[in-house]
Amino acid sequence: MYYHLMAAEHPSRQEHKDYFLDSLWIVLACLADSLPGSSAAVYLHEGEGGNFVLQKSNATKEIFVKSIPVDAISDMSEKEESGGQPVAMTVSGEETARFLTRSRIDPDTIVVARPLFTGEERAGLLVVKLQQKPDDEAQVQHFINQAARMIENNLILNSEMGAMLAENTFLSDLVSRTGNLDISSTLEALIDTLVRLVKDALTFDRLTISTLSTETQERLQIDRVEGLEDDYSAGYTYATADVVHGEVFRQALPMNIGRLKTSGYKGRFAAGDLKKTRLTSFLGVPLMEAGVPRGIVALESVAKDHFSPTDMEILKAIIQVYGTALCWSQRYQEVRAMATIDGLTQLLNHRSFMERFGVELERASRYGSTMTFLMLDLDHFKVVNDTHGHLFGDYVLWQTAQLIRLSIRKPDIAGRYGGEEFGVIILNSAKQSSRSTAERIRKSIAEYRFENEGATIRITVSIGMSEYPTDGDDINTLIKYADDAMYVVKRRGGNAVISYSEEPDKKKGE
Repeated sequence: MYYHLMAAEHPSRQEHKDYFLDSLWIVLACLADSLPGSSAAVYLHEGEGGNFVLQKSNATKEIFVKSIPVDAISDMSEKEESGGQPVAMTVSGEETARFLTRSRIDPDTIVVARPLFTGEERAGLLVVKLQQKPDDEAQVQHFINQAARMIENNLILNSEMGAMLAENTFLSDLVSRTGNLDISSTLEALIDTLVRLVKDALTFDRLTISTLSTETQERLQIDRVEGLEDDYSAGYTYATADVVHGEVFRQALPMNIGRLKTSGYKGRFAAGDLKKTRLTSFLGVPLMEAGVPRGIVALESVAKDHFSPTDMEILKAIIQVYGTALCWSQRYQEVRAMATIDGLTQLLNHRSFMERFGVELERASRYGSTMTFLMLDLDHFKVVNDTHGHLFGDYVLWQTAQLIRLSIRKPDIAGRYGGEEFGVIILNSAKQSSRSTAERIRKSIAEYRFENEGATIRITVSIGMSEYPTDGDDINTLIKYADDAMYVVKRRGGNAVISYSEEPDKKKGE
């Protein structure tokens, strides 16, 4: 199996560099999704006394300078903040000339330069150009730091991989097979690729991939199982102490055990489960990210002493490449979610909701279907904030979002439109049939007792409806008419649902 995977010709240094640059592009694309309208570039240090040289940019035009002298950023502190993030430099106006070509300098432009480190050594810069000063500077800094950490991890992996290529022909072949490796694809797709590669290279009776549980950092969760099915299934979580799978994670070291039942461990996933399994041999390798364990890939066999030292080296080489990609993919999905999800309500944020609205409107037009838009606004919400404080107000917004989510069908779309306003898109449904959904939302909010830290209130919502294509065939018109209907409800005291066609004073086309 080992020789089956080896290529006739090993990848050149140029192929290795291309792989590295492609991975930079993926991170920059992720950052562009998170910060619409921004452009970014990665610079790496040439070495002792050298400049920072441009490696990759997501800009459509040449807006970034080719190199940045070290003394141009001498005022950038190398100390880390209390949160552990290197300090970034933020400049505007003429000072952006350090990073941008003269033709691209604009008075409103903001440039953020975040140093990149490998260990204690400053290895490069991530430079991000913003069109204007952001409304939420903390969120922008968070996105930039997330991208920078992904690049730093990439630099570490690139350095380690480069050192190993000449000695490890199997790993060299793996690098040549990563041309279509894309961390922006779904985690499931990356796991599929990993599983296929392991199946090609090694024989086993069961494969288990576990990663840190999202609920607690002290437990692992099984993400994928291949092979014997009369065992633990995907979704099962387990503590890491005193069990074989957990020990690989705890020690952050590979393990090859020929006879599990005499290994001295209490179990595979839980104490006592060794008595219930046919599996005897175990081979496990930790999933690592920048030297920190994030999970484990384990193979098991019913045969004793099934896995050889060569098998361990093969699995380690596979995980060296694809395991890191899995960790990066999880980070990517986290950043992507932060770019599309409202942090408070966990619904789509305004930008993502509007993008989805446009997609669904185009689909409805193409297939000749109907859809209904609801504009919701909590009644007298300012009184809630003024009386009970903004923390209680945040709780009300969060709980309202959950009530909306529970009141609509799975295919329908809910988002936070802004402030205490929410939007809902009811697919393949005209206003008449959508009214029951709108009433369900209204009733669930009106009947809910909002209780937090000793305070209890009730609140109501005003809902306006508009229908595609009856009331309008573009986003702006549908939003305006639903908004108009919602304000009619407000004027009448709130806690009701009105469609645009029911509004007595409507003047279509205004």
